[in-house]
Amino acid sequence: MNKKSKSFWMYTIILFTVALVLVLLSFAATDYKKANENYESRVQSLQNENLELKELKAQNDTTIAGLNTKVESLTAERDKYKNAEEAYANAVESIYIADGYCEYGEYKKAYEELEKVDSTILKEKILGRYKSVKAKIDARYTPEEE
Repeated sequence: MNKKSKSFWMYTIILFTVALVLVLLSFAATDYKKANENYESRVQSLQNENLELKELKAQNDTTIAGLNTKVESLTAERDKYKNAEEAYANAVESIYIADGYCEYGEYKKAYEELEKVDSTILKEKILGRYKSVKAKIDARYTPEEE
């Protein structure tokens, strides 16, 4: 009986141990499945977020391209006005220089200076000055006199 009793206890311990190992493996498998589901849901969430960010980037790229076009347009317009302003200032300066030459009787130089002026860009007040200087030059100098 002693031998049977030992065998019985050995089988009981082995069965208990195997059952315990199976229960632990079952818990580990459940934890693994839960962890795997969490990872899969997290990966799916990150993929969705990635798609949203790509769409947002595409929208931002379109907006940036539109804004760059607008900046180029405004820069060109600014340059046009800046050039027009510079041309106007040069015209006004040439009119006053020509007027100064007229005061000293140097009508040839006054004529040459006034030839630099595009009278179509002049405003009313300075246009009057331009016509006055031109009249002084025309009264005393003709280009054929050279």
